[in-house]
Amino acid sequence: VQGPVLTLTPTAAPEVKFAGTEYRKVTLQRTLKAGYSSIALPFATTVSDIVGTTYDAANDWIAQLSAVTYNALDGYSLYFKKVEGGILEANQPYILHLANEVTNLLFSQVTVVTPKPAERSATGGASGYEDWKMVANYEPHLDMEGKYGVVNKENCLKLGAAGSYLNAFTAYITSEAVQPAQTRTHFVTQEELTGILSPDEGLHRTEVYDLQGRRLSKAGHGIHLIRREDGTIRKILK
Repeated sequence: VQGPVLTLTPTAAPEVKFAGTEYRKVTLQRTLKAGYSSIALPFATTVSDIVGTTYDAANDWIAQLSAVTYNALDGYSLYFKKVEGGILEANQPYILHLANEVTNLLFSQVTVVTPKPAERSATGGASGYEDWKMVANYEPHLDMEGKYGVVNKENCLKLGAAGSYLNAFTAYITSEAVQPAQTRTHFVTQEELTGILSPDEGLHRTEVYDLQGRRLSKAGHGIHLIRREDGTIRKILK
């Protein structure tokens, strides 16, 4: 069955309301630059489908916000977990890394999905950690003041200034925490992420240190080193 054709233009409102409809062809009129950008789509796809025949798994991948740490020296660090298989779910926000620029993406036989009731607005889905949220955006010219934009060359997220805006089919990050001008970012695999352990409240702790080796009276938010009575040292994230 030959379905309709849909064009998604990031600087204008979507031509149709999102629905569970299969389109014969969907065109995203957007240039995805080499390096970091953000992406959120109302249909499922993969990084390899976006990149095409030049797909390179080492440089073409997506990641979602997975953990956040804090220490007084470096401030906030956000950890993004690389998604295995490069699968983009519908209405979910991602940071995308590409080896080469891709322009005007074309997809065939695509089912465009209506966001869930809690997501029905200018924004789509969200993922995150505690009060840090990465949010899918479908609103053209979204006001970015007070929201974090994509990663810059210094491997940081930048806080949007007054008058800045974001186009549709992208993503942004918000937090209820005190927001510095920029935050550090780290992209990790699942194995690397599990190396940052959650606190084990059953441990009998004797000494707590921060990552600079300074002894603390107790573990606050962030990554800490716990030295137990038997002399072993464990890294925890709280």
